[in-house]
Amino acid sequence: MILKKVGQNNILQLMLKTSQLETQVKKHLEALLNLKQKNWDGDKSVACDNMQRLADYFSGNFPLAKVQPDESYQKWFLQIKEQISSLTFSDSTYAGKKIEQLRKVLLLFEFFH
Repeated sequence: MILKKVGQNNILQLMLKTSQLETQVKKHLEALLNLKQKNWDGDKSVACDNMQRLADYFSGNFPLAKVQPDESYQKWFLQIKEQISSLTFSDSTYAGKKIEQLRKVLLLFEFFH
């Protein structure tokens, strides 16, 4: 009954347009997923570099730094760097929880120092 009112050609056109839309959406989602991996890798690298810089800062090897060398802070930042570098994109649930945990710890460090 509905087929007679709408017409076979209209249904086929709708199916064709739907299929084309699905293909376009799939391409866009694949591009976003590829970009997500690239962003993950880049941000992870930046975070590791920042932790290395903080560890270097507390090493006392920089003449312009007005901070006393603190080996415990240096080791602590290197441990955080290792934790960050061990995170994987494929285990996003664990990585997200770990990132949030590390973020809170670093905020506390910033607050108290």
